[in-house]
Amino acid sequence: GADLSVPGRISNLGPGTPTMLKNLPIIQKTLIAPGIACLMILIIAAVFFISARETNDLQQRAGAAGQLVLETKDLQGLVNAGHATLFRALSWQQSGVAAGDVAKAADEARTIYENVDELFAKIEADTEADKVEAVKAIRDGYSAYRDVASETLETVAIDSFLASMLMTDAHIRLLDVSGKIQELSASIIQQADDLQIQAKSAQDLAQLEGMGVVIVAFILSLAAAIFTGRAITAPISRITTVIKEIASGRSNTEITDLDRKDEVGAIAEALDIMKEGLIARFENMVGQSMTELNNMAANLNDTANEMTLAAGETNTQSDQVASAASLASTNVNTVAAATEQLSASIGEITRKVSDASQISSSAVAETERTNEQMQ
Repeated sequence: GADLSVPGRISNLGPGTPTMLKNLPIIQKTLIAPGIACLMILIIAAVFFISARETNDLQQRAGAAGQLVLETKDLQGLVNAGHATLFRALSWQQSGVAAGDVAKAADEARTIYENVDELFAKIEADTEADKVEAVKAIRDGYSAYRDVASETLETVAIDSFLASMLMTDAHIRLLDVSGKIQELSASIIQQADDLQIQAKSAQDLAQLEGMGVVIVAFILSLAAAIFTGRAITAPISRITTVIKEIASGRSNTEITDLDRKDEVGAIAEALDIMKEGLIARFENMVGQSMTELNNMAANLNDTANEMTLAAGETNTQSDQVASAASLASTNVNTVAAATEQLSASIGEITRKVSDASQISSSAVAETERTNEQMQ
């Protein structure tokens, strides 16, 4: 049966649901998990972008270092070529080769020196900051060598002995420059190898970080989907239970989620208003029924009084009827006795009529016989 108690409005915040999330419309709640997934995708893309950028930077540096190694090798070759040309010019002068050939060799050496200067400038521009000072030191040493070599070229046609002495000094300086170039080249080669290793490590680390971010993104997205799903389905389940209980007649059922600002809160508020209306209507119907019952009770009371009066009159009439019935019974008995006497008289008369009939029949027969005899 229906429970007629009327409870006050009771709000339920909903267990484990943050107020801000609870007040969001359902359509916005459904976008939380995809939004987190998109955010995770952006984070993954950012991680890969940063890692790829770092790896690419290391690979570019390694490539630049490799190119610098080639340039130092070219530098070493030009320096050696210039020195060899200087030695050839000196040898030709001492051997009595034509002056034109000696001058041509000297011009070739000067051209090589200019090419070396240009290559030094390029190497210095391409070298990383930690090796710029080493390149400058080598360039300064080479400048000193070139000064001696140039002086050798100037004196080769004038004084062969002095040119030979200068050539010896130039050779010593060249050995020092060549040694430093080789050290720089070895250092750059080591740096290129280190950069390649760092690039490979950065690439591997980027892959691991990417996998880690993907796993975290999946977990967070799944957790967000479960959480938002529960935030949507739990209040709907509660409000559905309340509707079923109210529909079954339990008007004292507590209506939850009245303070929510989403669709569930609107349904709960409408349901609460409907429940209050049903209770008021039920109370009105009960009041009308009680009034009708009271009127019926009053009518029944009046009818009972009338029946009591009628019963009294009926008792009086019953006594009179009983007396009349007794008299009628006596009369009936008298009539019955008279009837029996009448019946006996009728029977006697009938017997006598029958005897008379027989006597008449005998007389007729006797008369007929007499007539016959008389004939």
